[in-house]
Amino acid sequence: MTQTQKLIISYAIALTLIGIFTIGSQWLVQVSLSNQESDARLINLAGRQRMLSQKISKISLLMIYKHEAKQLTEIDTLLKMWTNTHEKLKIAPQNSTELKKMYADISPFLEDITYNVMALKVVHQYEKNIDTLKIQKNIENILTNEPKFLELMNNITFQLDKEASLRLQTVKRTEWIMMGITLLLLFLEALLIFRPTTKAISKYLHKIEESNQQLGASEEELRQNVEELKTMQDALIIKNNTIEQNTLALKEKNEALLGSEEELRQNIEELQTIQETTYKQKNDLEILIQNLQNAQKQLIESEKMAVLGQIVAQVAHEINTPLGAIKSSAGNIETSLKNVIFAYPEFYEKLSEIEKMAFLTILRKSFDKDQSMTLRQERQFKKSMTIFLDIKYPEMDTTEVAEKLIEIGLYEDSLVLQTILQSPKAVKTISILHELSLLMRGTSNIATAVGKASNIVVALKNYSRKSEIEKAQKVVIADQIENVLALYQNILQKGMHIVRDFQYLSETYCYSEQLQQVWTNLIINGIQAMKQTGTLTISIKSADGNVLISVQDTGTGIPAEIQHKVFDTFFTTKPSGEGSGLGLDICKTIIEKHQGKIYFETTEGVGTTFFVSLPETPVLAEI
Repeated sequence: MTQTQKLIISYAIALTLIGIFTIGSQWLVQVSLSNQESDARLINLAGRQRMLSQKISKISLLMIYKHEAKQLTEIDTLLKMWTNTHEKLKIAPQNSTELKKMYADISPFLEDITYNVMALKVVHQYEKNIDTLKIQKNIENILTNEPKFLELMNNITFQLDKEASLRLQTVKRTEWIMMGITLLLLFLEALLIFRPTTKAISKYLHKIEESNQQLGASEEELRQNVEELKTMQDALIIKNNTIEQNTLALKEKNEALLGSEEELRQNIEELQTIQETTYKQKNDLEILIQNLQNAQKQLIESEKMAVLGQIVAQVAHEINTPLGAIKSSAGNIETSLKNVIFAYPEFYEKLSEIEKMAFLTILRKSFDKDQSMTLRQERQFKKSMTIFLDIKYPEMDTTEVAEKLIEIGLYEDSLVLQTILQSPKAVKTISILHELSLLMRGTSNIATAVGKASNIVVALKNYSRKSEIEKAQKVVIADQIENVLALYQNILQKGMHIVRDFQYLSETYCYSEQLQQVWTNLIINGIQAMKQTGTLTISIKSADGNVLISVQDTGTGIPAEIQHKVFDTFFTTKPSGEGSGLGLDICKTIIEKHQGKIYFETTEGVGTTFFVSLPETPVLAEI
């Protein structure tokens, strides 16, 4: 496993742990809120029980002096509410053993009061002349049990409040511990992952610069190889002419042999000498052909390295951009951690419960901040927030506070924002929220930058790979073109627009490295023809058993007087140092080796389109 893979795996594990602890913290907050709501409801029911008990006692006393039907209805309703509430309190799921014991102790008093109230109800309901002495005992039982019931109910209320406070304190401690672990993980991630990643990328850039310097010396060697190739071609032509002349002479002498036996013997001897000479020339010709093929392969590889030298500068600039983002984000994370990690625990403990809930709500919102917002939109929100703070909180440094609120992700007034702003510790709270949001944003920026740098390095590695004997293999041409576009991403993002029309996505049997060199030359020519501004349209289609690839630019077109020279060796319209004039000549050689064709259509002032037609199933040999 490489160092890069280890860093990627470590980074993924760290992000997973942070995510787990973040989700755990949110879950604890939800559990805490649910428990608080349930505890508040139980305490409210206990208070209502005491109130109902007092109302029942009051109406029971009034029944001695008044005998009205509405009293019976009211006492019946209150009694049902009283007993139902008691049952709800008894079966509450969070009841402790202590509470269950208290409910068992209070039940006899509730039952006694209920019994006496029901007795009063029966007397009032079925007797016309009520004997006051007869119901006095029931009244006395109610008044005797009520204080004991109220006392026990008070104890139950206090016990409910005590247990609710204990549960809340446990959740708070757990939440604080998880927040501390999350911050520690962020610190370790910055220390153990981002710093080694930056060093590794810097080392790779240094190697690329050294390679670029070595490639600078290859241009002169390339020209020398081409001159040697031309010399060998001239020698080959001379030897071919000699062979033809010898063949003609051989025919003439064979005709002369028909006239004389002596001449026949002489001609046979001369023929043997000529055959030996011809055989030797044939061997020389085969050696020349082999040398020609080797020189051609070396010429193609040299042109590939020359193009690679042009790519290196773009790749170095392209990698420097995410490297700068990583360095900047790592510095921001280190600064924010130093500002927050030691002050946060003590600060958080001093917040009130409402302030803590508002603090956590704003913190979660900052993690989901919309990153697509433009600078112009942010300036408008900042201006509106500054005006709001100047009116509501003139004692603050409203410009600085407004800027931090916008960076956190708070764009308008809300209840949680008012809770923080009305706190005596408002400025410090906003500063800590701002630092925590910077931590998460820095981590996200580093992840994005590492992904971009990794894609560029992979593309460069695929392009520069070289093998001694290239074997034909199946590749997807669209993937090769995407690989080249990735290397020129920096230029394409400035003023170029790429249109992809990839209708044919099947595999094609070809020499992968050589075809990739063709696409690189055609795309570079298109970019340079448009002076890095315009639309580059790349199309891949299937047509009559062939794969048709086209690269169209919106440049100035090719003048008519030089169109016939486009594929000539050493012909170029580029300034000295930008091209050797071998690119299209080599492209033509590679395409013909694939049994294909390359041609172009151009209109001056409109642009140029180069077409490459390849058979879908060519017959290729190893080279």
